[in-house]
Amino acid sequence: MRQDGEKPSLIQKSENERNAIRSRDSYEPINPAMPVRVVIATTDACNLRCPMCISSPHNVHFELPFDTFRELARETFPLAKEYHMGGSGEPLLTSYFSKIPPIVKDYQLKMSIITNGMLLTEKISEMIIPVLRDVKVSFDGATKETFEKIRPGSCFETIVENIRDFVRIRESSPKKAEITLQTTLMYDNIKEFPNIVEIAHDLGVDRVKACFMRALTKEMTPQCLWFHKKIANRYLEKAEKLAKSYGIRAMFPKRFDLRESHGIDAKTKKRGFCHYLWEEVWIDTNGDVKPCCHRKSPVVGNINEETFKKIWNNKTYQEMRRRLKSEPFNYCKNCALVNEFRTRDWVYSRESLIFT
Repeated sequence: MRQDGEKPSLIQKSENERNAIRSRDSYEPINPAMPVRVVIATTDACNLRCPMCISSPHNVHFELPFDTFRELARETFPLAKEYHMGGSGEPLLTSYFSKIPPIVKDYQLKMSIITNGMLLTEKISEMIIPVLRDVKVSFDGATKETFEKIRPGSCFETIVENIRDFVRIRESSPKKAEITLQTTLMYDNIKEFPNIVEIAHDLGVDRVKACFMRALTKEMTPQCLWFHKKIANRYLEKAEKLAKSYGIRAMFPKRFDLRESHGIDAKTKKRGFCHYLWEEVWIDTNGDVKPCCHRKSPVVGNINEETFKKIWNNKTYQEMRRRLKSEPFNYCKNCALVNEFRTRDWVYSRESLIFT
C-alpha cells in the first residue's frame, strides 16, 4: 500500500482521479479519493493594488512557511495531478519560489500559476516551463491607460514584453505549456474586451478567459456589469466572434438574460455539478483549508491543527457533500464558479455578482 510521501505512480494518480469522479457523481459524503488538484497559497503579498481584489488593502502580509509547504506536498502531492499556485496574492513574490518547481517535478505534477505578469521574467519562465501546465496572466485592459487604472502599480509595456518572452521561450521548449490572458470584466474595460482578444492573437497566446467582476465593496459596485447588461452582452458577442476567427480558445462568461432585467433577480433552474468538494482543495497562507475560492466559502479546518487527511473527510466536508444535491449551503445556491461555464439554463442573479 502506498505511504504518504512515496514516489508517485501515474497509474495511481489516474485511479485516484477516477475514484474522485465516481464519488462526485454519486454525491458520496465520504470521499475515498485524495484531491486531484491542490491549490496552496504561498503568499498573500502583492505588488499591485487592484481595487476589485479583496487582498489589496492588506498592510500586513503572510507567507506559508516552506516547511509547511513541504509537509503539505508530502501529504497531498503523491496522488494529485495538478498543483495550482495562486490564491490571495502574487505567487511569484514567494521567497522560496525557486524551490517549488523541483518538488512539483519530483511528484510528477503539472503546475498552474495565476500571476499579474510583472515578475514573469525570462529567468522565471525558463524555470517553470518544464513543469508547467499553464500560466494565466491577469490582463484587464487593451490600452495602457485602462490597464494601469484598473491595476495600479503595473506597467502595461513590461507585462506585454514578459508575455512575448514567455511565448518565445516555450516555443523552443519540448514542454508546450499554455498561456492564458485572464480578464476580470467590469464597466471600465468591457468595451476593450474585443481588443484584448486582438492583443492575445498578436502575442501568440493560446486562450482568453474572462469572468464578470464580483463586487466586494460599495465603491466597486457601480463597476459590476449586472447594471450594464446590454453593453456587456454586445462586447462579449464581439469578442467571441473575434476569438473564433483567430482560432483562439475562449472561456467567456454566459451573456446576461435580458428578459430578467426588470428588477427581478434571475434564479438558477438547474445547478451544474461541483467538482470542488471532491476533486479540489484550497489552502491559505495561514493554513486554513477551504473547499473553493468562493468569497463566502467556509473554513473547514486548519493544517496547523490537524492533518489534511483528517480535514478532508471531517464532519463539515461530509455535510457539504451530502447537502449539495438537495439542500446546499447558502453560498452554493447562487455560485457562478461551477454554473456559468457549464449549465445551459443557468442565469446570473444579483447575489452571484454582488457581495456587499
